[in-house]
Order: sequence, then C-alpha cells, then structure tokens
Amino acid sequence: MNTSLVCSIIYELFHILEKKIGRLLNESQLLREHCIQVRELFQVEIDIRQNEVMKILTIVTTGFCHYPFSSLI
Repeated sequence: MNTSLVCSIIYELFHILEKKIGRLLNESQLLREHCIQVRELFQVEIDIRQNEVMKILTIVTTGFCHYPFSSLI
C-alpha cells in the first residue's frame, strides 16, 4: 500500500469518527437539557407542596394563637 492511500483511509476514518462524536455531543446536550427541565418541574412540585403545608400550618397557628389572647380580654 502506498502512503497516500493509507493517509486517505485514515483521513476518512477520522472524518467518520468526527461525525459520530458530533452526534454524540448533540445527543448528550439534549439529554442534559431534558434532565434540567425534569429537575425544574420536580422542584416546582416540591415548592407547591411546601406552600400548601405552610398555608395549613399558618391557619392552625393563627387559630391556636388567637385563643390565649382572647381569653385575656
């Protein structure tokens, strides 16, 4: 085999490898963005639940705190 043929084959193989790496990079970026979106949605769910719990605790606390003050009057 002559050197230019070997260089040509190596060049083609690197070109194929470069395209595959590009596709993998693109796919990994899409997966990363998807993971970020899922994490943000999960955090929103947690925030909503925490707000509901805080609302209930505020109502209960307000109700219990009202009794001692009204009995002093």
